[in-house]
Amino acid sequence: MKGRQKKSGTQHELQKETPNAIVDMYLSTTVWHGLILLKKWERKARDNSK
Repeated sequence: MKGRQKKSGTQHELQKETPNAIVDMYLSTTVWHGLILLKKWERKARDNSK
C-alpha cells in the first residue's frame, strides 16, 4: 500500500508542478512588464509636472 501511495503521490506532484511552472513564468513576465510600464508612466508623470 505504501509503494502504491508513493507512486500516485509522485504522479500528482508532476501534474501539480507543470501548471505551476507555467503560472510562475507567466506571473514573472507580467510583473516584469508591469514594472517597465510603471517606470515609463512615472517618468511621464514627472515630465508633465515640470
